[in-house]
Amino acid sequence: MTKLSTDDQSRFDKDNHIYDYVGGQMRSHRIGRGLTQAQVAKVIGISPQQYQKYEDAQSRCSLTSLETLATFYGVAFTAFLPEETSPPLMINEADLLARLVSSYSLLGSANKKLRLVQLVEAFTKKETL
Repeated sequence: MTKLSTDDQSRFDKDNHIYDYVGGQMRSHRIGRGLTQAQVAKVIGISPQQYQKYEDAQSRCSLTSLETLATFYGVAFTAFLPEETSPPLMINEADLLARLVSSYSLLGSANKKLRLVQLVEAFTKKETL
């Protein structure tokens, strides 16, 4: 396993609260429907151990798995994502746009590109509500 640099570790620690939230939402939806981790893991095609890691924020759940869970539970994809509660960050818009375009061009498949656009649109709709 590759050791993170101090800067990368700091960024990971700050961003990890998102995965705590996502995992908590996954657990909440599962328990609210009286399902076991093994039952939900089967729905998204992973082992119960891997699903437990998602709920415990020890591993990051893929967007595809979250999309499958949203469909399975009959909720919006954004139901698993936290509301923005922190103050706005001071960011370099041009740098972020360049990173987004670069990442988009590396996706390869049209399906992945479409999902990325849909994800961005979902965040945009959430902001305008």
